[in-house]
Amino acid sequence: MDEAVHRHRAGLPTGGVVTKFIGGAVQAKRWSAAWCSHTGHVRASNDDRATVGRNYAAVADGVGGSADGAGAAATAIEQFAALAASATSEQDVIDAVSAAHEAILRKQRDGALAFGAATTLLAAVALDTGLLVANVGDSVAWLADNHGHLARATTPQRRWDPIRQRYVLLQALGAGDTCSPETLLVSWSDVACVVLATDGVLAPSGDAEPLVRYALAKGGGASELCRHVVDAILAGPANDNITVAVVRVRAREGVPV
Repeated sequence: MDEAVHRHRAGLPTGGVVTKFIGGAVQAKRWSAAWCSHTGHVRASNDDRATVGRNYAAVADGVGGSADGAGAAATAIEQFAALAASATSEQDVIDAVSAAHEAILRKQRDGALAFGAATTLLAAVALDTGLLVANVGDSVAWLADNHGHLARATTPQRRWDPIRQRYVLLQALGAGDTCSPETLLVSWSDVACVVLATDGVLAPSGDAEPLVRYALAKGGGASELCRHVVDAILAGPANDNITVAVVRVRAREGVPV
């Protein structure tokens, strides 16, 4: 596979500092999926990474303030995708998250990543029993059903620190000895679309659901829906990196990506 294409699909920059849109897409029997990312209006670089595959989609947000946050996010995406591709159970997905965590810790010990390098990870994985959402950190997922109802599927794992006047993660990959993903298994009949997003979509109000609802109402395939969501966030302050992955569950063949 061409290296630029490989890096594009893996959620890695194809060269230089990422300041504009990057993204990728895939069509599979069960779903169509796409992701796109933008630096936002304030940050000088993009510490988010993402990927989509035939049975998985994931976004990762390198923890702000930690050295090598982008490297931690890239490591998490690469390791998770390698194992999620063959996942057939919820435990397989949990093990893939744990392996991503261990890969970051190993790189810290080897000196390939700075000590303290950490990242969030949010993923959706297609299983025979349904669609599984797994989350570590404060990224957010929404599920839309066939009737257009939208509901948040994750709870941001963070707390407000009044001393530092900012949110602090309760857990992250690369921080601490272990991490335990929050998981949610949804029946295929109950989901038509999944939106995964790093916490850049939440600033400044913390409630991006109206924007996500508006973006989804514009319609289109997974790639178009991704761009709609990111464009809606960019219409505001967009003071953080913004990365979104969208999965459209195939009710029938021929759903566009």
